[in-house]
Amino acid sequence: MPEVLPASIIIPTYKRAAYLSECLKAVAALKTDPATFELIIVDNNSPDNTQDISSKFAQAHPELQVRYLCEVAQGCSPARNRGVAEARGEILCFLDEDS
Repeated sequence: MPEVLPASIIIPTYKRAAYLSECLKAVAALKTDPATFELIIVDNNSPDNTQDISSKFAQAHPELQVRYLCEVAQGCSPARNRGVAEARGEILCFLDEDS
């Protein structure tokens, strides 16, 4: 059984690689213990470089628990539902990459 964490931050994204990069920088700047949350990036089958940005971010921040998922069923609901299904946190937090 996977470890239960206090929180999961879920970022569903589609064709917003430039915004995603900025959003991930903001998550990395959080003033909290990185062991208290996981970061789940749910790529909704983007044709851009979302996977590359996610991979580079995870490598640059080994202190964070980053997981990249690809959800091929198009739409906000399938992407969010995939994040929920994969989350290990007791609290689920959704972030929009373009806000």
